[in-house]
Amino acid sequence: MVHLILLIQFSSNPKSKHYYDFESIPDAVKHICTLYEEKLKKINQKVPYITYDIMNLYQYVDELQDCSMLVDRGDGRNYIAYPKLWVKQKIFHILRHEVPE
Repeated sequence: MVHLILLIQFSSNPKSKHYYDFESIPDAVKHICTLYEEKLKKINQKVPYITYDIMNLYQYVDELQDCSMLVDRGDGRNYIAYPKLWVKQKIFHILRHEVPE
């Protein structure tokens, strides 16, 4: 188990910064998916079913002002900062394992 902090800034407004604590990278990735799904539901309130693919999710992440993770190095005191590209790679690897072949 690893502690990490997901940092998201939704717009150029500094007040749109949010920080989320997680105990695993898959939990943080699932939260990013949930945030995207909530956005889709707001935009498409009258649509009963919403679908998206990984490219749509990547576009969402790219459009965020910031999306990065601080991952505990294992000592509980030091964190490694990972940028948006790394987050997108984790999204791919985690979601790939969730989809049945």
